[in-house]
Amino acid sequence: RTYLGQVTKGKAPFTLVLETIDLSGVNFRSANLVGASLRSSRFYGPGEDGRFGTFDDWITDLSGADLREVDFTGATLNSVRMNQANLVRAKLNRAKLPNSFLDGANLGSAQLINANLRQATLENASLIGADLGQSVLTSSNLHSARLEKVKAEGTDFSFADLSSSSWQGADLTNANFKNANLQEADLSSTKLESANLRNAQLQDANLRNSNLSKADLRGANLTNTDLAGAIFATAKPGASNQFIESPNGNTSAARIK
Repeated sequence: RTYLGQVTKGKAPFTLVLETIDLSGVNFRSANLVGASLRSSRFYGPGEDGRFGTFDDWITDLSGADLREVDFTGATLNSVRMNQANLVRAKLNRAKLPNSFLDGANLGSAQLINANLRQATLENASLIGADLGQSVLTSSNLHSARLEKVKAEGTDFSFADLSSSSWQGADLTNANFKNANLQEADLSSTKLESANLRNAQLQDANLRNSNLSKADLRGANLTNTDLAGAIFATAKPGASNQFIESPNGNTSAARIK
């Protein structure tokens, strides 16, 4: 519960700077670190035995911490506990977060470009307006997470649990949802152009008014899925001055075998 937040007014301005430092095992639970710069620092260590993945690993606890606008660029956050943390507008570009715990965390408008979130737990987390471009969330848990208006171009969600999550207005161009669980997910008005949805579970999902042109839906389960107003191919305008119009190619068509 220590207050280490940024102070910009008064005679003693203060910004916490702990860059490229080993902070593994430190207890920051419920601390205030607003505006801190923690670039390239390490929050996960091998413990006394010198081996990663054993019982004595040093893992930093940031649960419930106020981490608004904190810069974690390039930081190592493997297995770190950040449940219920406030990460609004935080920078996590290129950060390593595999197996981390972010249940109920608020990542609104956060930057997570090229971040590694393999097998991370983000159940009930809020990522509204976050930028997840080119990040890896393979086998992650985002059950009931909120991802409205998220930017996730080229992001890898393969084998992830995305059930009951909400994505309205998100840009998911070229995203990989192969074998992902999207049951009861709200993907209405999303941009899913060229997305990979092969073998995805989309039972009872909402895809109303979504753009699925060039998307790959082969093997997907669409039982009870709402596809009203969805776009499966971009219409190619024909030249009105042609007596015989050339056939419309299917280069923009979704694959739905």
